[in-house]
Amino acid sequence: MTAARDIHAAAADDAAGQSPRARLRSLAGAVLAWSRMHGTVSLEVMGRFAGMGHDPGTLFEADIGTLADAFGLK
Repeated sequence: MTAARDIHAAAADDAAGQSPRARLRSLAGAVLAWSRMHGTVSLEVMGRFAGMGHDPGTLFEADIGTLADAFGLK
């Protein structure tokens, strides 16, 4: 979960004292991160991964890694 906190902190830092365009970019990043994690967690909670043969933890970590790469946190 450290990467998720880093993503949130990066978005908040980017928005602090920045231009409207930078704040919009931060908002878009926050919405992207939230929607990706909400989707992954929702699928796991509803049991949708059970029949796919995927380990939900591995998929979650891959999703976090992809988001961290997108925000330049790795």
